[in-house]
Amino acid sequence: MNKFLFIAFLFTSISTPAYAYLDPGTFTIIGTVIASVVAAIAGFYNNIKTKFKQILSNLRKKNN
Repeated sequence: MNKFLFIAFLFTSISTPAYAYLDPGTFTIIGTVIASVVAAIAGFYNNIKTKFKQILSNLRKKNN
């Protein structure tokens, strides 16, 4: 564990600034990807929920 901490300290103390530039288009792409993933998860959940309700409804009709 001490070796890991030493190496982590070494990397953080020697690092230099990256001078990276993230333009507004980058955040637009990231936001679009996040929104798409959330929409896909919500759609998948809704589809599973609908199928489950349909199966339960069919089972109830067969039992009656």
